[in-house]
Amino acid sequence: MTMRGSLTLRLLVAFWLALVVTLVLTLLITQQMGRYRALTALDPDTLADAVTAAQYRGREGMGAVHRRLRHRGFRLLLMRESRPLPPELQRWRQRLIEAAPGVVELPRGRLAVVVEIFAPDGQPYFAVALRRDDARPMIAPPLAMGLQLLVSLLVITAVAAWMARRLTRPVRAIQTAVRQFADGDLAARVPATATNGSDDLAALARDFDAMAGRIQALVTDRDRLLHDVSHELRSPLARMRLALELARSGQSSALDRCDEDVQRIDELVEEVLTFARLDPAHRGASVNRLDLQPLSLLQLAQDAVNRHLIAAQEQSLQLGVDSTADDVTVKADLRLLDRALDNLIGNALRYAQDTIRIELLRQDSWIEIAVVDDGPGVEETALPHLFEPFWRGAAQPDAGYGLGLALVERVARAHQGRVVARNIDPAGFRIALQLPSSLHLHDDAPGHPVH
Repeated sequence: MTMRGSLTLRLLVAFWLALVVTLVLTLLITQQMGRYRALTALDPDTLADAVTAAQYRGREGMGAVHRRLRHRGFRLLLMRESRPLPPELQRWRQRLIEAAPGVVELPRGRLAVVVEIFAPDGQPYFAVALRRDDARPMIAPPLAMGLQLLVSLLVITAVAAWMARRLTRPVRAIQTAVRQFADGDLAARVPATATNGSDDLAALARDFDAMAGRIQALVTDRDRLLHDVSHELRSPLARMRLALELARSGQSSALDRCDEDVQRIDELVEEVLTFARLDPAHRGASVNRLDLQPLSLLQLAQDAVNRHLIAAQEQSLQLGVDSTADDVTVKADLRLLDRALDNLIGNALRYAQDTIRIELLRQDSWIEIAVVDDGPGVEETALPHLFEPFWRGAAQPDAGYGLGLALVERVARAHQGRVVARNIDPAGFRIALQLPSSLHLHDDAPGHPVH
C-alpha cells in the first residue's frame, strides 16, 4: 500500500484541511477585532501630541500624521478660522469646539476626536480626527469571539462528517459481505465501489474477496471430492456384493475379483488420505509433518523403474533412466516422492507407444525429475486441468481415479516446488516435478547418462 492511497494520508490531509480553513477564518476574524481596537483606541492626548509634533516638521510632518490616521481609519481635519469644515460637518462646528479636548459621537455612529492646538505663532486652531464611514469594524469583539468559536466548530464538524462518510461507506459494505458470508452465502463479495480504490479499506475489501474466493473454492473441492470418492467406492462395492453372491454359488473366481476390488478401494483410500494431508489449506502443517531426509534422486528413479519394469515389459515398453548428472542429492520426503514418481510412471504406462524415459536435470533454480513418454500427448486445452482432483481427459474417461497427477502437484507444492507438463513435437508428453535448489545438499559433477 503506497502512502499516496493510504488511509493514514487521507486522515492527515483532512486534518490539515480543517486546520488550515480554521486558521484562515480565525485570522480574518482576529484582523477585524484588531481593527476595532485600532479604531477605538485614538484618544485626544495622542492626537494632540501627534499634530503638535508634526507642525514643527512642516508639510512633510503633517503628511505623515495624515497617513498614520488614515491607516487607522480616521480622516484628519484642521479647523481654522480661514479653513471651513466640510459642509456635512459645518453645523457641528460649535459642538466640536465645545467638546475639545474630547470625543464627539456624530450621527450614524461616526466618532470625532477633537483637540485644540497652538501653532508656532501662538494662534489656536482645532484638529479633528473623523472616523471614515468605510472604517467601521464589521464585527464587535464579543460577537467576533463567538463567531470564531462557531466557525471553528462548523469547519471541524463538516470535515469530520465528510471523513466519517468516506470511511463508513466501505466499512459497511465489507460488514454486509462478511455477514452474508458468515450466514452461508459463500458467493458473497464486497461491491466493486468499495474495492476499486487505492487506500487501506479498498485493499482490505480486495483481501476479503480473495479470501472468500479461496474458501469457496476449497469448499467446492471438498464437496466434489466427497461426491467423486463416493462414486468411486460405489462401483467396486457393487462388484464385491455380486462377487459374494457368486461365491456362495461355488464360483471361486469371483473371490479373486473381490480381492482386486478390495485392493482397488485400499489404493483409492490411500490416495485420498495422502491428497487430503497435503491440502494447501494446511500447507504449513503439511510441511512440518514431512519426513525430510537426504535422498539420491538417481537411486529414487532407478527404484521406481524396478517397481514398474514388469508392467512395462508386459506392454512391450522400454523403461529407463536418463540423467545428465551422476547423482543429485536432495533433502525431501522419500515416501511422498516415491508416490509422486509412481503416479507419473503409471500415467505414462497408459499412453506410451514404445518408450518411457526418466530424466534428472539440475538448473540454476530448480532440480527436475521428469517422466517422458512417446504417447499421443494431451490437448492444449486440457493442460490447465491436468492437476485438478478427479479430472479425466475425454479420451480416457475410465483411466484411474483422477487423483494421481493432482497428488503429484501437491507433493511438489509441499516441497515448495511445482509441476510442469507439456507436449513434445512430433509426439510425446513430458511431466516434470521441479524441486527448489534450496533442497540440494551438495554439488555433483556432471557425468554420463544412466540407463
